[in-house]
Amino acid sequence: MSTQAQVLANQANAQKSTGPITETGKANSSINRRDHGLGGKFTVLPCEDQTEYDALLGNLETEFQPATPTEVLLVEQMAESRWTRDRALRLQQGTLDPNTGEIADEKKFALYQR
Repeated sequence: MSTQAQVLANQANAQKSTGPITETGKANSSINRRDHGLGGKFTVLPCEDQTEYDALLGNLETEFQPATPTEVLLVEQMAESRWTRDRALRLQQGTLDPNTGEIADEKKFALYQR
């Protein structure tokens, strides 16, 4: 159980830690922990091919011809889901030993499986 002094000290410290204030700080904070690109808002990573994603989305739009905002949303979600699924598989494969196929980096493999 915390003492009253500890509670007050914690509340005082919390007031000092309000997060980023500047637009630059907010922009930097918004991409925290996006190094693997599997969480948060969808984006094509700099190491990936934006034109390849655009082609995937375009192909789905051509095939399904979305006519309502809901259909547009669903087609976009299909493209994003496929892209992030393929990304996760690439990341998982990168944790495997190319000669044996065994897991070479247990910690990263477990992270990418989640």
